[in-house]
Amino acid sequence: MNILYVLVSTENDTYYEQTLISIKSLRKYMPDANVFLLVDDKTEKTLTGKRALPESYNIKLISIKTPDEYNARNRSRYLKTTMYKYMDEDYLYIDGDTVICDRLDDINTSIKLGMVLDGNQKVSKAFYKNNIYKYNGSRVKCNSVFDDMHFNSGVMWTKKCPENDKFFEMWHNTWKETLKYGGNIADQSSLNDTNYKLNGYITELDGIWNCQLFRYSGCAKYIYNAKILHYFSSNLEAPFSLSNKEIQKSILQNEHKELDEILNCPKAAFERVADLNSNLYDLEKTLTQYSFFKFYILLYKHLKPLFYTINFFFYLILFPKRILNNKADSKK
Repeated sequence: MNILYVLVSTENDTYYEQTLISIKSLRKYMPDANVFLLVDDKTEKTLTGKRALPESYNIKLISIKTPDEYNARNRSRYLKTTMYKYMDEDYLYIDGDTVICDRLDDINTSIKLGMVLDGNQKVSKAFYKNNIYKYNGSRVKCNSVFDDMHFNSGVMWTKKCPENDKFFEMWHNTWKETLKYGGNIADQSSLNDTNYKLNGYITELDGIWNCQLFRYSGCAKYIYNAKILHYFSSNLEAPFSLSNKEIQKSILQNEHKELDEILNCPKAAFERVADLNSNLYDLEKTLTQYSFFKFYILLYKHLKPLFYTINFFFYLILFPKRILNNKADSKK
């Protein structure tokens, strides 16, 4: 089976480390898989010393020159929207900020192009549905919802066929169009716009193939059987233990006990209980729109001792009321 990763990285980020960890977890279950790593020429120059690709991982490197005017983010999107042309056979593309939890060769290979729904849920069920329409429709001029579906580009099963030749060419050209609107992060928007233009060409894969670990997703019901955990390294609220940059960096050290423990049982690797209640998240997002709430947070950060004193003061005031309520409850 062919597995493809895309990497644009420097010594100042941890994208290389994340990708290496994903490949390490992949090799546990699929030691004989053909692993390809597509990089730009600037990234290739950094793959020396501690960042040299481990020989034991048996990674086939593909280096491509990207337009000089592109920044790192656009180079990454350029590679992702053109990756199809550099593969000669069917392949499974996987984002670097992932952990593999099982063998992957039982995927339905008859599918031409398969992906998982973004957030592991239909658009109508997503708390951020208005943002999908607002960002993609207004900012980057993309129709990114087809039949209540918006796909995540983190995992893609791809066959080599004429239909996919057309899809990837359209996707790349659409992505380049979004750059005119400042859409330099819009590879997923342009992907879904292409799906829309082709009347729903993408086939939906089960959520186990891209279980997306963020608090307002529908990931919970897929974690137990997940093949691939996608923890979104750029999400500061990610509850997954591997989101810790120091743990990611440890892959370059000779010993990495904490990382090994995570990879031995990734489905239990949560630093804290993840609050998956979207209503609470909606409340938080609503409050943060108000200047008073932002001012309150600012004061809290800089005057914590004062807030502890105020909190204790109100606790003393409300304590008699709580006693009375408890007595009333006990009589019921």
